[in-house]
Amino acid sequence: MSAPFQNFGDGSNHAVIQESNSDGKPDSLLEIKDLSVKFMLAKNDVLHAVDKVSFVINRNEVVGIVGESGSGKTLTSLAILKLTPRLATVAGKVTYFKRISSGEFKSVPLDRFPERFLKRYRGSEIAMIFQDPLSSLNPVQKVGDQIVEAIRLHRRVSKRKAWARAVELMGQVGIQSPETRAHDYPHQLSGGMRQRVMIAMALSMEPKLLIADEPTTLLDEISQMQIIEMMKQLRTRLSSILYITHDLGVVAELCTKVVVMYAGRIMEIGDVNTIFNNPRHPYTKLLIESIPRIDKAKSNRLASIPGNVTPPINPKSQCRFVDRCPYAIQKCRESLPELEPAEEGMDHLTSCIRWRELAS
Repeated sequence: MSAPFQNFGDGSNHAVIQESNSDGKPDSLLEIKDLSVKFMLAKNDVLHAVDKVSFVINRNEVVGIVGESGSGKTLTSLAILKLTPRLATVAGKVTYFKRISSGEFKSVPLDRFPERFLKRYRGSEIAMIFQDPLSSLNPVQKVGDQIVEAIRLHRRVSKRKAWARAVELMGQVGIQSPETRAHDYPHQLSGGMRQRVMIAMALSMEPKLLIADEPTTLLDEISQMQIIEMMKQLRTRLSSILYITHDLGVVAELCTKVVVMYAGRIMEIGDVNTIFNNPRHPYTKLLIESIPRIDKAKSNRLASIPGNVTPPINPKSQCRFVDRCPYAIQKCRESLPELEPAEEGMDHLTSCIRWRELAS
């Protein structure tokens, strides 16, 4: 939609869009359009780690990105805030819509922002927690001081007030005796407690979007359940969450929308109920069928997907899943399928050319 442009004093002009709820849906918080991440390899080979990924995160929404290891989930999240490795070539549009008043939003093109301006949005508007807190935290600095540093980076407050806020946040995320634990170093905490510190640090600026990159992967089962339960509680404090995982059980429990990725491409997008009850892409269907279920007969064997994810190096113009798909035909090798509506009048998209006949 057309909109006037105004200067907001940060060196660039951004569009102001009027709030519109005529379709009854939440407003967009983050829009990702044709996001690609490539790496140049030896012999002029190119790894298409993320290939033209597009989706929208709405306000008051928890979006889950799922897929096997090597699907491009983590790189997609890193590219949003320009945190990809230096050797990566990133293309595409990432637009964040910042509320500036009741009914008005500032359109912020994060993909075009230089580093010095992008820092204003990292942490304060969009925060991220990583799957390995031990490597993300400074090993020679007390965890309380690290939270204080994050607070004072964006807020003009005294160190004393920032410390009090850090202790308060540590208590809010379930760390016992936060006044004492704030003086500990990362190695003195368990994996679950270190992840809670990372969550407290992410919440310190009250961001509108929290990106959680497989935050429970390296934790024991009890800690995993505690972190997932905390994420449920955070839904009331955050505008939106982008949750990256390979665990469809967590997605079913936590998310409202699902993005299924494979070999750098999106296979299917839809709300969580639609995806789990009516999957249209063979890959999505096989992932769901591979989940252990207590209501399945003991004699039934879990479905499995033969082979492994093939790195998309100089990929051919064909379906990325074709070599592992039990329903693949010659036509699947002749072109790269794009996302198309799988349900009339619904935001359910799939990239399988055979979804209609397979559905019947």
